[in-house]
Amino acid sequence: MKKFVPALLLLIFALAMPVGVFAQEADEVSPNAVSNAHSMHPTTPPRGHQNGQDHARFGLAGIDSVANWNKHFITGGIDPNGNPQHIWYYSMVGNPPELGNTTVFNAPIVPVSLDLRNADGSPRFVNGHRLFYDVTPFVQPTVNSPVFQSSKYTSSDVPTQFTDAVQRAEFADQMRPDWHTVLNPSVKAARTMVLIRGTYRFALNADGSCCSFVLVDADTFVNELFPSTFPFDNSTAIGSAENAGDMTTKDISTFLFPNTYLYTQHDPTHCHQGHLDISVPQYLSLHPARSHPLLHPRLSLT
Repeated sequence: MKKFVPALLLLIFALAMPVGVFAQEADEVSPNAVSNAHSMHPTTPPRGHQNGQDHARFGLAGIDSVANWNKHFITGGIDPNGNPQHIWYYSMVGNPPELGNTTVFNAPIVPVSLDLRNADGSPRFVNGHRLFYDVTPFVQPTVNSPVFQSSKYTSSDVPTQFTDAVQRAEFADQMRPDWHTVLNPSVKAARTMVLIRGTYRFALNADGSCCSFVLVDADTFVNELFPSTFPFDNSTAIGSAENAGDMTTKDISTFLFPNTYLYTQHDPTHCHQGHLDISVPQYLSLHPARSHPLLHPRLSLT
């Protein structure tokens, strides 16, 4: 019997090896791949940042959009082209602080899941799990977050939302006590963004399922999110939402993704978190990508 023992032990070891061990795909990344990522919030500034509109009570003229107002401040600085500048114009949504009152904006939340496909467009499976990153678990926590729910802040005599509290603190020397700008959230139908292999990278959960987070080529992400033609079709998340009436030019809309990072220059090492685009008069939309703090402890909610 003794001569069979080593063979038997070897067989048991070989059978035990696959348990909890998964083969790694070429485009799979390690959980610490985003440890050096940084926030990226590129913007397309609204038209009208020019002299003569620096104190417009009703904001930018001739647009079909949300209520807004313009002002400016004076301080020395350098403009994006490296030229000295001391007058800075800005636009804000809502009412001017010195006029007070509460402005309430409809704030539709459009959940967007990520469908990670093979190069030929077919559904992709890794270790028996389909690479479909469902946004559903993130929806209710987002609705319950300080972005949409009221809490106590020192800048307000009454509980309010986080962004309103920050804005009140910024204009504390100008505002009337009843000045508030708040969001009225409503969750809309979920959409799915389909990504073809080569335009994304992914990190799996500990059990081999999809996903801990996903890295997406920034150019691909923008092309799949924004309509490229008018009238819009339903091929993009925004086009589909607009055609369905889930978002309008009078709303401040949130397109909610699961843990998603963007990389630039088609290089996954150039990794960023977050994407903000404001376009007037078509829409004012926020496209957040918020990761769990354990994935990236140095990134905070902004």
